[in-house]
Amino acid sequence: MASGVISAAVLGVILGNVGAMLPERLIDAGWIALSLTASVYAYGLLSGRPLPVIQRDWIIPSEWVDRGDFVFAIAFGGCFGVGALTRVTYVGYHLLLGLCVLFGNPSLGAFAMALFGLVRTLPVFALPLGAAAAGRPFGYEATVHTAHLMIKLYPKLRPLQVSGLAAVAVIGAGHVAHLITW
Repeated sequence: MASGVISAAVLGVILGNVGAMLPERLIDAGWIALSLTASVYAYGLLSGRPLPVIQRDWIIPSEWVDRGDFVFAIAFGGCFGVGALTRVTYVGYHLLLGLCVLFGNPSLGAFAMALFGLVRTLPVFALPLGAAAAGRPFGYEATVHTAHLMIKLYPKLRPLQVSGLAAVAVIGAGHVAHLITW
């Protein structure tokens, strides 16, 4: 779990530094694009026709889960925490990356991405502990079973997803409105 948080925070620092180096006109264009993207994806979710999300098709290898080796656990957490190296089915992740760049602040980027890494890796950390407390074995099959349960839960998260997209759209629109009033 720590490797997921740390790797995500490092990515946030990198994105924040990239944003700090970009010219203001490009940042302004980025805010417009981010706001429009969030609005379009929110509309797709609300209309019942969600848009596809750019994602990798790579899944953490089962050998990494089954081996239980410390090195593999660190690699697993690092890949999972960053998000870009595994499946991410919600456009909010991409918008978060964009926000880290547009804020142009490495500390803020590190905080936002570390929080993402924590939330993303927390179930991976908690599930084996829960299985152990219940006296059940936990391995690759249990991981797959849990993933299937999460997939069934996914549609129930739609209101939360729309709220997040709406928040990003409003933040972006606020920045755009600020540009217009100057």
